[in-house]
Amino acid sequence: FEAITNSVQAIEEAKIKNGKITIEIERENNLLTSDADRGITDIVGFIIKDNGIGFDAQNYDAFITSDTTHKASIGGRGIGRLMWLAAFEKVEIDSVFEEKKIFKKRKFIFAALNDGVKDMTCIEDDHAVRETSVHLIGFRDKYRKTCPKKMDTIATLVVEQFLDVFIRADCPVIILKDAASGEEVS
Repeated sequence: FEAITNSVQAIEEAKIKNGKITIEIERENNLLTSDADRGITDIVGFIIKDNGIGFDAQNYDAFITSDTTHKASIGGRGIGRLMWLAAFEKVEIDSVFEEKKIFKKRKFIFAALNDGVKDMTCIEDDHAVRETSVHLIGFRDKYRKTCPKKMDTIATLVVEQFLDVFIRADCPVIILKDAASGEEVS
């Protein structure tokens, strides 16, 4: 939910009318699972993509700053990304953003390490389209075991959590996809 909240805020910050968020469910890869059961195997990760503002210099600096006040005016406390690491082993972030009319691509890994961020690269990318992908990897057993597995249950929880967003006129398109079964809900 924290990653989805960040996507909603990134779209608001970009001030775009065609906002889109895709939430992809990654499941345990078990070759013995029948096609009918692929949509109920354990979830091992999520990929949340949006076409919001992205990890430009200001947002990246806020991300790497502990207890940042960057989003204080909209209720942010600067600690949400730390909840990712409570539930997941690591997060891979891949963000294409526009800065001074130049598209750039920033990639890095966020994990419970010394400084939290490693392997950060930022390069110009003339052929890029603005999109940020937050890949939550290594769902910890404590949370994975209690996570709902069915698509409709997860979709209902997303709607309940973000009802205030869904009722707005400027609500972004929000798509929930199951990578294993191919099922998709908008």
